[in-house]
Amino acid sequence: MVREALCSPYIELLSVSLHPFYLLRKFPQIFITFVYIHLKANVENATQVIVETVHRRQCIAPDGPSLVMGDHSIIVNLRDHSQTFINMLHVLPGT
Repeated sequence: MVREALCSPYIELLSVSLHPFYLLRKFPQIFITFVYIHLKANVENATQVIVETVHRRQCIAPDGPSLVMGDHSIIVNLRDHSQTFINMLHVLPGT
């Protein structure tokens, strides 16, 4: 289910909730937020938009995990607001 969609010249955001049939009972649903921030955007304002979006999802289901997908520079700014796990994928040249 699409929970929120935002498109402006500086940030594009899509937040969805999922409840796959194989999801453990302790998780009511999973929230995934996809974000693209333009290089010329104000990062502080964009971070605030992301934090508010994640907070609204947490109010719906406090036990549901929230994932934010996007530029890793955005995720670094979110560390102050929530627990963050970063797994970087490095692609070798020519692959």
